[in-house]
This record gives sequence, structure tokens and C-alpha cells, in this order.
Amino acid sequence: MRKPLPEFLLALSTVAAFGAALLVSECSLRLVEPRYLDRTKGATVYSEDYGWKLRRGFRGPFHGVFTTVNDQAYRGPSHPASPEAGRTRVVMLGDSITFGVGVSDAETFSALLEARSARFDVINLAVEGYGTDQELIRLEREGLAYRPAVVVLNFCVANDLVNNAGSAPKPYFTLEGGVLSRHDAHMRLPWWRAAAQWLEDESHLYHRLEALLPARPNPLARETPSHGDRAGPKASAEVTFALIRRFDEVSRKASARFLVLLHPDQTAFEKRSSVLRRFCKTDALAGIAVVDLGARYRALGLDYDSIARDVQGHLTPLGHHFAAEVIEGLLTEDSPGGLRLACGDEAS
Repeated sequence: MRKPLPEFLLALSTVAAFGAALLVSECSLRLVEPRYLDRTKGATVYSEDYGWKLRRGFRGPFHGVFTTVNDQAYRGPSHPASPEAGRTRVVMLGDSITFGVGVSDAETFSALLEARSARFDVINLAVEGYGTDQELIRLEREGLAYRPAVVVLNFCVANDLVNNAGSAPKPYFTLEGGVLSRHDAHMRLPWWRAAAQWLEDESHLYHRLEALLPARPNPLARETPSHGDRAGPKASAEVTFALIRRFDEVSRKASARFLVLLHPDQTAFEKRSSVLRRFCKTDALAGIAVVDLGARYRALGLDYDSIARDVQGHLTPLGHHFAAEVIEGLLTEDSPGGLRLACGDEAS
């Protein structure tokens, strides 16, 4: 007569069988509908490094437009680590304007710049909602690995100053004794919350069973230090200018040219922006090429409604076309001008 298994072995075999069943179910569901999470969860997932990041391999609707994210986690086709001989590698950093919310992959100004000639090789590392702080981290962690000849920081006049001082669940910087200090300890999840977040972001099985499971707090919604509540416009501008200087230092160290593009919202286009005035009057960015795109658009005879789809300055397809044209011109100039010249009549 066969002896019964010891209780601990029985428990272990039961757990193993249950785990195997879950694994088989998860794999089967992924095979049946590989794009299920793209359709139901969207284009972003949690990131301890940035707060959130793009879902690798995403293909689906995003703000009403079919959008793709490559396996290297940025929009558009993948690029090799090193640029092709004879091509200038450009790394774009920015938020939803640069990402190209509302236009197709081929209509973003990054894609159009690359398509205009064989000269430029453009990697669009922009992510919706990012501030200059997250963009700096992404440049240091990922962007420099692509060996850029040019680093372009696309600054959204409408909200980047606020994003750099806000209390969203993300890493942030403060100025301590004139030195930037990075704060990201609050982004590290204990293992059980990291496991829960993985289920939230990656599990096909979990989301199909979610309606049957008890509600749980989302790790993304946990309390985050509210440094932005204590930082006024002057403090957030000082942090922003320090972040831009760090961008310049990091780019120069990598032997890359650095360029800042100010993307106007409606008030900036109409020359009524206090944020733009701060840029034009500061001495903190001396020696850094900062270009007001609003002034460039007006010089081309463009009106705001033709280039932008909303007051925040998200670009229309025509706006992306002219942005690519202006950027191409800036990149082919020996020098696009310093801060005062670039801002033109905004400095008054």
C-alpha cells in the first residue's frame, strides 16, 4: 500500500499545480489576444525610474489615433545603437507635443524631420506628461546610449514649469545650495506592491478576472512628497533653468550639440506669456541656444489655429510639418542664436 505524501509535500505540489495552471492560463490568453492590454490598459505602465513609461511594443489607439511604440520603448521605428555613416543622430526629449498626441506615427515632427532628407536620424524619446526632470533622467539613462550628435529639449511653455514643481508620483529635483538634488526614494516599491503593479500593468489573466476580485489601491495613487505645493513660480523656474543647464553639461560631455525649443501655447504665441518672459530675461541660460518657435511660426506668416489644436499648443499635422521645417533649418545653421536673439521681441 502506497504511503500518503507528507503534508508539506502535498501543500507544495498543490501550490505548484496552481501556479502552473495560472501560467498556462496567462500564456494561453496572450496567444489568443496578444494586443489585449494595448486595447484595455493603454500605452503607459509604471516605472520606478520615471513614474511612468511607454509600454514596449504597444500598438493601438491613443487619444483617438492609432499609435505604435517600438520594442525600445519609444514612438516610431527602432534605430541601431550607432547612427549610419553620414547621418546626424538627433535625440528628441519632450512631452505630449513632441510625442505627437493626435497625429499618426509618420506625422510627428521627429518622423517628418527624418523623412525630409537622408541627413538626419531622429530618435523620439518623448513621453506624454513628462517634465524637464523626467526628460533629463531619460537622456542620462537611455538617450546618450544612442550616441547623439544633437540633443533637443522640447519645452512646453503651457505646463513644463508646473510639471517641474508639481507633486505627481515621479522623481523630482530640488535646488540645495545652488546644486540640483534628485529625489526618487518614494518611487521604490516593496516587493508585494511591485508584484501588484506588475499584475496591473502586464497580466492578461488578472485583467480578465479583475471584475471578480476585490478592489485594491493602485500603487500609482500612493502619497508622494508634495514639494510643488511649497514651490512658487520663481522656485520652479530656478529648478527648471538648473535642469536645462544640466542638460547642456551632459550633452557637451557626450560631445553633442544642445538645443532648447520653446513650444508655444496660445498665450505665448500671442506674446502674453509670463513663462516665456522668464526665459527671455534670465541670465541662467547664457550660452545655451534657446529658440522660441512661436516667433519662428509668426515669421512664416502662420496663425495659431493653423498650427495648434488647443490652447496648450498640441500641434496639428500642419503644425508638425512646420515644426520639422524650422528644426531642420536650425540644425543646418552654424549657430541658431543665443537666448536674447532667439526670443526676439518676447524679451521686451
